[in-house]
Amino acid sequence: MTPKRTDRISLDLDDTTEDVAINKAANMMEIDGVIRIEISQSASKKGFHVAGYLENPISFEEHIKYREELGDDKKRIKYSKENVNLGLALYDVLFTAKVRKDGTITKAKKLYDIIKNKNGSWTITPL
Repeated sequence: MTPKRTDRISLDLDDTTEDVAINKAANMMEIDGVIRIEISQSASKKGFHVAGYLENPISFEEHIKYREELGDDKKRIKYSKENVNLGLALYDVLFTAKVRKDGTITKAKKLYDIIKNKNGSWTITPL
């Protein structure tokens, strides 16, 4: 089965700083076709998520290549490849909530919304 094309490239950056997430977003800005980027603190509060949205969908192979180049979690990439090999459509899973042992739920917190303007410049909005 050929996996569905996707219009999102997301990164799971564990045990890192906000500055690293911002640098990953800056690298993502260089990818042709990226028109919007979100940076969030993960639900675990131990890392960050960076999600880039594309004007046109890309293939699974391109998607994985970008995630590897940008430094996505290696286990997450491995799971994505395994899901596709099993015929599953889900290969860019990024959890936005976490259920703690005590039953409480924490959610990822959006920090920045970054939009590409028609003139090619970028607008960064803290949330």
